[in-house]
Amino acid sequence: LFTGIKMSKNAKELVRLKEAMTREELIYNIGNAFYDIIYSQNLLESSVTTLSIMDSIYRKTELQVAQHITREIDLNRMKVNISNMKVDIQKTSATVNQQMNYLKVLMGMPLSDDFKLSNDSELSFPYPNNTNHTDTEWNDKIELRILEKQKESNRLEINQLKNAYLPSLSFVASTGYNFQSDKLNFGKGALWSNGTYIGVNLSVPIFDGTQKHYKIRQAQFRLGKTEEDIKQTQQTILSNRQNALAQLHIGYNAVNTQKENLEVAENTYQQGIMLYNEGLYSITDLLD
Repeated sequence: LFTGIKMSKNAKELVRLKEAMTREELIYNIGNAFYDIIYSQNLLESSVTTLSIMDSIYRKTELQVAQHITREIDLNRMKVNISNMKVDIQKTSATVNQQMNYLKVLMGMPLSDDFKLSNDSELSFPYPNNTNHTDTEWNDKIELRILEKQKESNRLEINQLKNAYLPSLSFVASTGYNFQSDKLNFGKGALWSNGTYIGVNLSVPIFDGTQKHYKIRQAQFRLGKTEEDIKQTQQTILSNRQNALAQLHIGYNAVNTQKENLEVAENTYQQGIMLYNEGLYSITDLLD
């Protein structure tokens, strides 16, 4: 009886943990979808700005070609670049729409509804922390907590099967009224008799054809499998953490490098535009 109560409580806790894991995965997927959209929107905005600049340079180059200052081949080259940029903008815009629909599905929103993502805050990139919190990580991982509960369920199942070898004593009691007649006569004249019995039932297992033995072996196998799953999951979590930390270091250094490259590129671009407007820079040099 007590083992059954424990198994029932354990099953409820297992369901609660699985529900929490599903909620955690949903939050993770929504966060990923959000940042994917922000990235695509920034890429789209950057492409539109670049296209505007290219159109401006193209118009100036048209005038220079008409005045035989610039070669027509440079103008055609710019035209191809502008066409390619427009195609890229269309693809990026379609990607944004697809990502928005996916986010709506994750959040349970109708696809016909419209909403706007806010990206007003400046993203910060703190230096990655190498501190190892393995014990804390094990306790916080829902998938490990689920496996631990499953392991506990396996042990309770084994105990329940072993308890079946023990003699069982149960109390029984029954009472009732009945009558016999060849007619459907339920009136007062019918002779009713009552009966009551009370007793105990003693069951002593002797031989079950090794059925319990093999059930216990199967339960022990499931317990061993769960223990191996726990070890494998711990190794996977540790490996994923190390890989993510390495990628985080690479990403952190790449962001800082790209910030420096962006400043250099902006200065170079402004200088190139200035030299081009003064006639000291060819369109070929500007495009390169």
